[in-house]
Amino acid sequence: MVGSHTDGTPESDFQKQVRLAFENLKATLTAAGCTFDDIVDVTTFHTDPEQQLNDVMAVKQEIFAHPPYPKLRIIQNRPTPNPTICH
Repeated sequence: MVGSHTDGTPESDFQKQVRLAFENLKATLTAAGCTFDDIVDVTTFHTDPEQQLNDVMAVKQEIFAHPPYPKLRIIQNRPTPNPTICH
């Protein structure tokens, strides 16, 4: 999921992008008759993990507030033309 609005524009604040990515994921899960409780693995991609990880973890802890927690995989990517977009 991407932290962009339905028109494709990214949210300007990174933590809001992360939250929007999870909101977009929730909409997809709901359409499939699922919830966040059905997720067993979360993979995040970062151009700057040291700067981005605190925001991701804060939102993740809100979304997955109780066990069982999904496995979290963090992958560092090369910088992109727009490094603030949350994927």
